[in-house]
Amino acid sequence: MIRIRIPRRSAARCRLTVGGTRAKCTTTPINRPPRLPPPTRPFAIPTSPFRRPASTTTTSSSSSSSSSSSSATHKTGTSGSRRCWHCNEPLPRSAVFCSKGKIQPTFSESTYHDVLLPEIAAEDVPFAFDVDNRALRARFLSLQTKTEKLCADQQSSFINKGYQTLRDPLPRANYLLSLHGQTIEEHDNDADPELLMDVMEARESLEEATRESEVQSVKEQNDARLNETLNALSQAFRAKDLPAAKRLTTQLRYWRNIKKAADEWAPGRRVELHH
Repeated sequence: MIRIRIPRRSAARCRLTVGGTRAKCTTTPINRPPRLPPPTRPFAIPTSPFRRPASTTTTSSSSSSSSSSSSATHKTGTSGSRRCWHCNEPLPRSAVFCSKGKIQPTFSESTYHDVLLPEIAAEDVPFAFDVDNRALRARFLSLQTKTEKLCADQQSSFINKGYQTLRDPLPRANYLLSLHGQTIEEHDNDADPELLMDVMEARESLEEATRESEVQSVKEQNDARLNETLNALSQAFRAKDLPAAKRLTTQLRYWRNIKKAADEWAPGRRVELHH
């Protein structure tokens, strides 16, 4: 028996002819097309139900000029569509859970008022300075307990920050101003000169005080200014007077700092006001 080994690499057909003691093998190569690489599959990025949805930007012919009112409308309007990631049911901006109890990611157009004070109409949110602290706390505790049980860090963080902002008049006022694209920086020097004089007098009174009774007098005077400013600030937001609201928010910040300095007063201690 004669064995002929043909390499595997050469794909060929072999015809064997035996003549005497010799064998002749002729091979005919087969021309195969070159091997192509496997087709590439598109890489799909898995989506997480708790990924914050991107805010949609609506363009129009008049979008070249923006104002504070349009900024507030974008952040608190009802233009954005929202649906549950699990059951696809339509959801309001205030929803933290769907009707089936599935927790939702934070919505890019939601404000702290939407989530913690849903009884306030969306169009009233940018000027909603007056809040019911009892209802705010009840809503906060209810939501916080549920989100902590589900380990929903994103929603829990949003709810915590919202509660700390809305429960305090000063950060609440700053937040409402931010909805209109206005901020008050610590280094702003556009305060009323009369206001600065009152602040300097209060500071000197605290530094010169030697008894608790003298400090108490400063506290009472400052508390009266605080209440007066809070009432005026509430009226300014109700009247949608943003310049007045910004000016009164600056006043409130000064009175709050004097209150803190009076509470921390000690004989001989230097009074420092950080505005």
